[in-house]
Amino acid sequence: MRKTALPLLPFGENIAAVQECPSDFGAAIDKMFPGVEAYDPTTHVKDFRSRTATIALSNAAIVAASVSPTHVERKNNPVLTFMIPMAGAPDSTAKIGSEQIDWGMGRGGVFLPQADDRLIGSGGFRSHLMWSLDPAQLQNTAQAMLGIEGAVDLQLERVRLLPQSIAGVRVDTSFSALFPLLNLYANQPDVLNQMGLEDVLYRQTVMLLRPDLFEVRSSPASSPENSVISRKRIVVERLCTYIQGHLGDQLNLTQLERFSGLSARTLQTTFSEALGCTPMAWIKEQRLLKIRQNLLAKNTDRSIEAIALEAGFQSMPSFFVAYRKRFKETPGQTRKTG
Repeated sequence: MRKTALPLLPFGENIAAVQECPSDFGAAIDKMFPGVEAYDPTTHVKDFRSRTATIALSNAAIVAASVSPTHVERKNNPVLTFMIPMAGAPDSTAKIGSEQIDWGMGRGGVFLPQADDRLIGSGGFRSHLMWSLDPAQLQNTAQAMLGIEGAVDLQLERVRLLPQSIAGVRVDTSFSALFPLLNLYANQPDVLNQMGLEDVLYRQTVMLLRPDLFEVRSSPASSPENSVISRKRIVVERLCTYIQGHLGDQLNLTQLERFSGLSARTLQTTFSEALGCTPMAWIKEQRLLKIRQNLLAKNTDRSIEAIALEAGFQSMPSFFVAYRKRFKETPGQTRKTG
């Protein structure tokens, strides 16, 4: 019987190692992505075959793999792991704990977080790009790209499907732009580091994790400065939506920093530019407006104090003062006109 040919490697055909035993393939992968316990051919495949090309950069590991159908188990996943399909079957799966992702050609790549849970995966004939990154450097790169000081929520806690395109460009196409350099300097990782390839890999991964932060519509006359401002305003818009749904919580600047990824100083500046006030002043205004709306409603008999507490005011004296200052009447007077 003629063997099914393996798909071509994304890069590194000239340095590729050939494995005809699944344990050898598992050992090669384990050097870059520790924790492999089992790498077995699926039941309907008698002859296991694989080729791998690996490159270790300063703070990243890149593997090009072409492999026949396999089942893999890892006891944990100690590194951030990214995989995108380049050719082959669409039927790969990855499961950590109770979360399972179906990925592959036509579906998208997969992100595997650092986790102590057992990882179980499988796939058919395929060729894919696999890489691991340092979470601290990934966070620093995200902050530099977005021009912000606070932490960016890259959503690194759960296994998930990665998008097939970013800003209208296919992910496999954008990563393919790296392959000529990887092929030229596969045996000289120091040269790749000096050329900044690792930084490009980190930047592309940030966009892969949070494409929503970068898909900003821009006019032909838009400048990098305007793009940064647009992104900040998009973050503020999302933050305002979050605030509206959590007015009853005891919101403070620290929480807003954590949610938005902007520093307190940047929040103050951006809110002032976009809304003409500070974040806390905007929260206070929204609480007062919500209270007034409830007081004017004819279908409620709740007390004024209960309505104020529900909207997030903890001090009744300060509430009454703020309400009268804002609306030039007391809450009781508003209720009578409702």
